[in-house]
Parts: sequence; structure tokens; C-alpha cells
Amino acid sequence: MKVSLQSPSIESMPRLLELSKQMHDHEALSFDVEHVTSSFSYLISNPAHGDVFLIALDQDGEQEIIGYVVLCYSFSIELGGQIAVIDQIFLSKDWRRQGVLPCFAFH
Repeated sequence: MKVSLQSPSIESMPRLLELSKQMHDHEALSFDVEHVTSSFSYLISNPAHGDVFLIALDQDGEQEIIGYVVLCYSFSIELGGQIAVIDQIFLSKDWRRQGVLPCFAFH
């Protein structure tokens, strides 16, 4: 099992929105597809403000997008520079507790 982070593309946007909907449902939050699409598009188009990454799993020659991470950038006086804050992190239900997150954290 190989886990990697990938930048989203136009082709992957439906999967990203599907995963975001799952996250909203899991957290019992309302889901406004236009708002979420606009927010993802803004970050993807303005990398100085943050990044969106897809969590991709390569297993037996097949690739599957199983989650995503949203980072938002800020400035820390205490640390004296730019910092990243995890705004959202989501892993599809079938892949939780399978060792996926530590895999990409240490690559």
C-alpha cells in the first residue's frame, strides 16, 4: 500500500466534492455544494492562502482517492513565519483505522 498526496484537478473535483459531502454528513453539517465548490476553487487558485490535497492510495496497480486534506496558511508571530493549519482532514469510512494517515505523514 502506497499513500500519497495529490493536487486536485478538474477531473478529480467530483470525487473531492463527494468526499466533502461525506464529511459534512458524518459531522451532521449542512452541505451547500456551490459554497464548497467555490471555497475549494478559491484555495486551488490561490496557493498563497492554502492548499487542497487528495489522499491517494495505490494498491495492486490501482489508484483510489480515499480522502482529502485542506491546509490554510497564516502567519505566526510566536514562530516568526508562515504556518499551516489543517482546516479539514477526511478519510473515507472504509479506510479509517487501516494505517493510512501515518503512511502519508511520514513520507
